[in-house]
Amino acid sequence: EMTADDFIIDEGVKGATHHKYYLSNVYDVSDLYTVTEEKEELPRRTKRDMEDLLDYCDEKNENVIFLLPPKVYDEEEYAELNTLCDLIRSRGYEVLDLRNSCEKIGLLTDEDFYDPSHTGIHGSIKYTDYLARYVMEHFDTHSVEDGKWNKAVAKYADIIGDYVLDVETDMKSRDYFLGKPELLSLKEDGGKMLLEWEAVEGADSYLIYRKDEGGFERIGETSDLMFADENAPAGKCTYTVLSSRMEDGRQLYGNYDYKGLTGEVK
Repeated sequence: EMTADDFIIDEGVKGATHHKYYLSNVYDVSDLYTVTEEKEELPRRTKRDMEDLLDYCDEKNENVIFLLPPKVYDEEEYAELNTLCDLIRSRGYEVLDLRNSCEKIGLLTDEDFYDPSHTGIHGSIKYTDYLARYVMEHFDTHSVEDGKWNKAVAKYADIIGDYVLDVETDMKSRDYFLGKPELLSLKEDGGKMLLEWEAVEGADSYLIYRKDEGGFERIGETSDLMFADENAPAGKCTYTVLSSRMEDGRQLYGNYDYKGLTGEVK
C-alpha cells in the first residue's frame, strides 16, 4: 500500500560508497569459504515469509529471479539456503546461486572483499559487471536516457576516483581472468624510481600507474618487466602495474595489486 510519498528521494548514490573501509580495506576470505550439499530444515518464520513472497510473485505474474550473492556463509546457513533454493525452484522461479562462484565471476578471494560478507570497491565492480552481463544475455533489455541516473553515475565516479584505475569501470575493456603482476621491487636510483614485477601468463603488455596525491595516474606502458620512472616527484609515491592483452585489435585490461609498492625520492 506504499506510495511515492513514503520514500526518501535520494539524488545521490548508495551511502556505502562513502565508507573508507569499503573503498580501501582488503580482507582475505580464501580460507573462510564453506560449501556443503547438505540441507537443513528452514526456520518456521523463514519458510512462512518466503512462501508469502512467492504467493505475491504469483499474483504479480512477473519474471522474478532470486539471487544469492558471493560471500562467506557458515555451514548451517549454507545448508538452510540449499533448502530455500529447492522451495523457490519448486514454485517455478529461478535462483541465480553465486555463493560459490568467485572464480566464475573473477573475484579474488584474497583481495576483493572488505569483510567476509561484502565485496570491496574492486570486487563490487566485477560483481556488478557479471550481473549486468547476465541480465543482458538472458532478458530483453533496453537503455533509457535518464538525467537523474547520469547525475548519480557522475557522483559515483567522483567518489571512487581516488581508489580505482581509469579503465577499471569500463566493463567492455576488462578481462577479470588476466592475472595481476606480482610486484617484486621498487627502488630509487639517481632521482629515478625503478619498478620490477613478475610476468603474467597471457599478458602482452603492462600499464604502469603512479599515485602521489589523489588517485593512481597512468604514466607508461611496456612489454618489459621493469619500468624506470624518470619523472618521479620528490617525496613518497606508490606504484602499481596493470596487466593487458590484445584481442581482435582491442586492448583488454586485467588485474593489478590494489595497494602497490611505495618508495621515496629524496
